[in-house]
Amino acid sequence: MDDVAAIVRLTHDYALYNDTFRVDDLVELFTEDAFFDMAPAGLERYEGRAAIRDFFEREKRALSHVMHLTSNHRVDVDGDTATGTAYYLAMGITRRGGRENQARGYYDDRYARTPEGWRFASRRSCLLLPWEPIRRPAATTS
Repeated sequence: MDDVAAIVRLTHDYALYNDTFRVDDLVELFTEDAFFDMAPAGLERYEGRAAIRDFFEREKRALSHVMHLTSNHRVDVDGDTATGTAYYLAMGITRRGGRENQARGYYDDRYARTPEGWRFASRRSCLLLPWEPIRRPAATTS
């Protein structure tokens, strides 16, 4: 697999492991000193695998279902590092109250080649549209 395909696969693994609550596998996609920056999406910046793990463990407790769709991957490789973006649509249902939310934006990524393969050195979530509840049309009666 070439470098670009391996990095796109990394972003797909992120979505799969996130959506199936495989926190151990998800955290392994990041370098030890990575940061995951959710501040542009209204949350916080998480530095290092331990903080990233804590974030995803909290998400696992808060959400009963989650789904990420990613597209429009752009990857530029420079030796053992790379940069890239990937658009996303993320949807989730809260455990408490069953509220459905969605976010639309892109990830601004930096990647590092490691002995285990490509990993996220950083991942920054940038919203293009506001995080908002999913509104369902009211039921109609005949």
